[in-house]
Amino acid sequence: MNLFFLVDIVIFSVFFTFFVFEISTIIASIVSYGDYTKSIRRLFLPLWEIIGTFAVFYVVNFEATFPTLLNVVGYIFIVPVLSGALLFILRNIFLVYSEYESDGILQKKYVRAYAVATLFAAFITVSIFSSGLSGIGVNVSDVSINLLGIFFNGFNLLVFVSVALLSVFLSVVYFRLRKIWWLGILSVFLSIALMFLGSYLYAPLLLYGLSSYSILFGTVIAILLVDVMLFLLDFRFTRYLSLAWVFLAVLFVNITRYPYVFGVQANILSYLNNSAISYFILLITVIGGALLVVSLFLFVWISYLRGNGQKGKRIY
Repeated sequence: MNLFFLVDIVIFSVFFTFFVFEISTIIASIVSYGDYTKSIRRLFLPLWEIIGTFAVFYVVNFEATFPTLLNVVGYIFIVPVLSGALLFILRNIFLVYSEYESDGILQKKYVRAYAVATLFAAFITVSIFSSGLSGIGVNVSDVSINLLGIFFNGFNLLVFVSVALLSVFLSVVYFRLRKIWWLGILSVFLSIALMFLGSYLYAPLLLYGLSSYSILFGTVIAILLVDVMLFLLDFRFTRYLSLAWVFLAVLFVNITRYPYVFGVQANILSYLNNSAISYFILLITVIGGALLVVSLFLFVWISYLRGNGQKGKRIY
């Protein structure tokens, strides 16, 4: 596998993992905002910082690694990207309002508005991601897009539901929802099943080279790891293990498409930057990644090691 492609999808997988994690905090806030106020509010700002930073980092690295492909992607997805950007702006506005609002009722309304804007942004983000995998609704040769086609097709809808179920799993593990622990296993099982179903029906290339035995074995191992995490729900490292699990799942999906994007319409290696400066780009990417590791450490410290989290105090 090409090293530049691997670095690129690792960056994307980290971004997508934390984006899924943000959706899990939203699910917890929708279910019962009052019960999780302290835990959720400690996550909003560090998540905002990390997701935004990784999004920019991914776009910049993608532009440097696959410059000609970015022109195609930017032209095709200009409307979804601008729509998603507008929703991200609304998301950030309501998030800031909720941080500085002292009135509990208004604060709760701002959080709800933030949650709605984020969920719509998530749908657009997942739609762009799934179109990049399947190529449904996109014609690379004509540089054209069917807007209704990329949003409302069987593969995209199944992928979005699969991502939502992963968010439910993270909610159960990260917020230690012991009363509905069984929902963690069920959501992961359904998430994997829907992803494979969508791939089999609409994007069979994603399963190319994977035998039925390897799919079954991988699924069993994945669910067993989830069982272990739910069994060790009270341990402090389990919540971060769940994030690592989602990261590996997203990375796996990205690797299965290699070296194609948009179904089989484009070979990503043909868009690779092969100039002499490419290795300097890789060096800068590594340095930037190291800086983001510091951001991840700050995220861990702010969200867990500081305050109540240091003693593992339960607030729900």
